[in-house]
Amino acid sequence: MTNQQADVGHRRVADPAPVPCKVCDGDARLVGVVDFNKHCPVEGLELGLSGMPVYYRQCGSCGSVFTNHCDEWGPADFAANIYNDQYQSVDPDYVDVRAQANARWLNAAFGAHRERLSCLDYGGGNGRLSELLGRFGFARARSFDPFDANVTTPPGRNDLLTSFEVLEHVAWPRRTIADMAALIGDDGIAVFSTLVVPSDFAAVGVNWWYLAPRNGHITLYSRKALALLWAQHGFRLGSFNDNMHVAFRTVPAFAAQLIKVNPAAARGERKRA
Repeated sequence: MTNQQADVGHRRVADPAPVPCKVCDGDARLVGVVDFNKHCPVEGLELGLSGMPVYYRQCGSCGSVFTNHCDEWGPADFAANIYNDQYQSVDPDYVDVRAQANARWLNAAFGAHRERLSCLDYGGGNGRLSELLGRFGFARARSFDPFDANVTTPPGRNDLLTSFEVLEHVAWPRRTIADMAALIGDDGIAVFSTLVVPSDFAAVGVNWWYLAPRNGHITLYSRKALALLWAQHGFRLGSFNDNMHVAFRTVPAFAAQLIKVNPAAARGERKRA
């Protein structure tokens, strides 16, 4: 078998040989297989088996974990197979709860500058977060979702780009980070969330709760992987915790209270925000 994956009826068979990592081109080896219906835990929800195997790999160099299952999908495929009418059942916080929490966090962090900041929520889905920021008084808050085939990339660059629970949903992370970086001004920052691969992944493997193809979680990152992706565009990475991160070239005045940079970081060495 010469291809990374081959179709066999309605099933996909993975080549056991290593493939290039989607983050750093290192060797990524098979670590396990799950049913496509594996989803993040939701109380009372049990989906039956789909019968579709989804193989995941881990890079031995940067530690990222990914599947090639969706590599050839377009927006229509994602809409039909993942972001369909059943999606809310596997991610009930998507419609409003997550947006409410993130809007409050952003208002607390940047509310003092709300009237002058240009804000873009990348992967904003239903646009709820930008709507809530507008209610908080953010005068220039917009939403853009690359999964929507009917919208075009908004023009201009932004002071604050947000992207919550998006990066784990993309099949080609280098393209996505490049797209995001192009939308950030010279003195702008990105605030984004994605849960990093746990230190005990070797033991947990594909049983990790966040590894969930039915939720669209197809690419998962270590901190090293995230730092490598952003460094390609001149950004440094900081992490507030295992889920919330910030990328910046320099620390703008509006984020100085949030991003603490020591002299070592100023010389280009990475430190947590």
